[in-house]
Amino acid sequence: MTARVHSRVPTGKSLGAARRFFRGSGYVFRGAATLFRGKGLLRWAVLPIAINCLVFAGATALAVWAAAHYAGQAVDGAWGVVLAWAAGIGASIVMAAAGILTFGLAANVIAAPFNELLSQATERLMTGETGEVKDRPFAADMARAGLAAVKLFLLEMAVTAPALLLLFVPVIGAVLFAAPASYFLALAFLDYPLDRRKLSLKEKVRRTERHMAEVLGFGLPAYLLMLVPVVNLVTVPAAVAGATRLYLDVMGEDEGVKEAVGETG
Repeated sequence: MTARVHSRVPTGKSLGAARRFFRGSGYVFRGAATLFRGKGLLRWAVLPIAINCLVFAGATALAVWAAAHYAGQAVDGAWGVVLAWAAGIGASIVMAAAGILTFGLAANVIAAPFNELLSQATERLMTGETGEVKDRPFAADMARAGLAAVKLFLLEMAVTAPALLLLFVPVIGAVLFAAPASYFLALAFLDYPLDRRKLSLKEKVRRTERHMAEVLGFGLPAYLLMLVPVVNLVTVPAAVAGATRLYLDVMGEDEGVKEAVGETG
């Protein structure tokens, strides 16, 4: 075990807003690099992607078989074989298109429980502990976490739903919409370390507002990468690890994160 210091980046008035924004923008990529640093981190990133691939592969195989089977039974003889092949190919194309449109969404749903484990593993790597506050029974904590997730979702909808009207304005509308979208995406990833501290939604928002430049700097590249099919799959674990590091480096000063940690040499 060799001691090291977890260095926290300069924040607040020591750096201008623009520099803080660009510093924050690097945390998605720092998160990606972190996945390869700690033992066990990469598995929490790869496992949900593998599960998602298996689910879609199974669904595609079932759809192709069903389409070919029932289409082939509809017509006798050689035309039945031709129709079965055509139906199978058609089902493959439809499932491929559906996969492109929904693969990322399904991956996020499947990855949700793994993301918490990934965030915990990242914080343990950086500080030697997960930062979780255990102040109530498990059932009560689950109820608190569920209510907190609902409150966060309602807040996001209250802001982003009206902001969708901006997308009807050519070019500039999409640029303006990126601001609230980036903020709430960043908040969603930061919620893993924040929620382990059992913070209220008001306190979570207050802490992100205090470091808004870094939060938006982190959220914007994450938002843009999440728009790209397939790329969004690897963006999620990178952003989870990156958000945890961002919290520790920038926002952890709000509670006094321990700086002296150990690391296996």
